[in-house]
Amino acid sequence: MFECETCTDSFWSNDDCVAHMDDFDHWPECETCNKQFRTQHAADQHMDDTDHWAPCFECETCNKEFCTQQAANQHMNDVGHWAPTVPCETCEKKFHTQQAANQHMNDVGHWAPTIPCKTCTRKFHTQQAANQHMYDTDHWLHLKCMTCTKEFHTQQAVNQHMNDIACCKNGL
Repeated sequence: MFECETCTDSFWSNDDCVAHMDDFDHWPECETCNKQFRTQHAADQHMDDTDHWAPCFECETCNKEFCTQQAANQHMNDVGHWAPTVPCETCEKKFHTQQAANQHMNDVGHWAPTIPCKTCTRKFHTQQAANQHMYDTDHWLHLKCMTCTKEFHTQQAVNQHMNDIACCKNGL
């Protein structure tokens, strides 16, 4: 059996197949220069060699392909197939509107933390959580008294120490 290269028709002889392909212009063509070939394999090889593959524009949500971006856009407008673009601040989900993203973040607590730690790069959702993090004594910056080298967690505490302690006032 001989099969047409562009439709599902089959023929008992190669001559009949070629006649059909001639009659119905069923010869495989290059996607960009319209050169015709005897087989689809030859057309594909030509397009590989010359980079003559036609551009393809895909729908953002289904598997349909279009020859122009305008046609793809028209399809996505007509059937509402635009991919969501508004991201959640903490997970990979995306939404069609900021309102939908906000609703998701409210529902599952996915708001990105905004309160920074004073000594590292971590961020927290609440000031209370940031404060709790800072109360870990190993986390604070260790500031030292210039005179006695006692360590403190804040510059204010160092200053207070230097004003209150006799060793610092007397330079001991």
